[in-house]
Amino acid sequence: MRMNGTSILARSAPWAAAALVAAGCAGAGPSSEGVLGRGFDPAPPAVSSPSASPGGVGEVRQSVLGLRRGLSNQEERIEESRKAIQGLVDGIERNSRNTEAALKKLGLQFEEVRGRIESLENEVTLLRQGRTGAPAPGAPAAPGAPPAPGSPPAAGAEAPAGAPAPGAPPAAAPPAAGSPPAAGTPAPPVPPQAASLPRLPEAPAVPPAAPAPKPPDPEEEFNQSLKVIQEEKSYPRGRALLSAFIAKFPAHELADDAQYWIGQTYFEERNYERAILAFNKVQVDYANGDKAPEALLQEGMSFLSLGDKASARELLMRLQQKYPNSEAARTAEERLKSMQ
Repeated sequence: MRMNGTSILARSAPWAAAALVAAGCAGAGPSSEGVLGRGFDPAPPAVSSPSASPGGVGEVRQSVLGLRRGLSNQEERIEESRKAIQGLVDGIERNSRNTEAALKKLGLQFEEVRGRIESLENEVTLLRQGRTGAPAPGAPAAPGAPPAPGSPPAAGAEAPAGAPAPGAPPAAAPPAAGSPPAAGTPAPPVPPQAASLPRLPEAPAVPPAAPAPKPPDPEEEFNQSLKVIQEEKSYPRGRALLSAFIAKFPAHELADDAQYWIGQTYFEERNYERAILAFNKVQVDYANGDKAPEALLQEGMSFLSLGDKASARELLMRLQQKYPNSEAARTAEERLKSMQ
């Protein structure tokens, strides 16, 4: 029996549609959205990654290692440069400290020389004052002054009338009034001109000698100098008086006190450099004096006032060791505790 072509197509249409759907699913992958919704979507091309090439990974690794080595070398050079710069800075600071110390030492030496010059000037002034008013030896006596008893007459001076010539034997004493002349002794003839001679004036009375000047009292002079410093606050004048006291009485028991107070005047004026020199002179010249511990304490305090704590600490510790039972040593201990 012969079939119509249209009926054959109608019967095979469902099978053809199913085949087309299957073909579309196979080309699009797991999702059928491309076929049904967007149409045909071809797959993207494959992209090669570095991990797929072993040779490329090795090159990158070598490059990274080279960069690390370069950075390490740079860090070493930087560290060497830093050390070199630090060495230069340390050298400059060390030289600066040495220069500062040398300048400070020169300053102290200069002040010491100046103090000695002042002391010498005071001594010269005292010597000049001592010579003022004293008569020069061999000066001629004032006119009209009577000669000293027992002194020979000046050369060329005429002896008074009736006086025996020098070297002549003394004349015999005249007989007492009313006594008869000795037997066999002729009466001395009276010179005719004796009656006409004028009567000699009596020699003026010699004034009593002036009393000897009172010897200077060292304690009184020292107390006057201390009064000028403590009450009048005239430090330069007080220093001059104390320097004169030391020059006049260098071995007196108050000489170390005078030198101590010279340093104290500089300390009160905040002239700590000269105060250090003055207090140190007490240690040098009067090491066994009663002012030596206090002078050492004040020397340390002068260094502390200058900001030199190391020198101050050294002097205060020396004070404790040298004069352990002194009041100054106890004060030094308190100062050391406050410096810690």
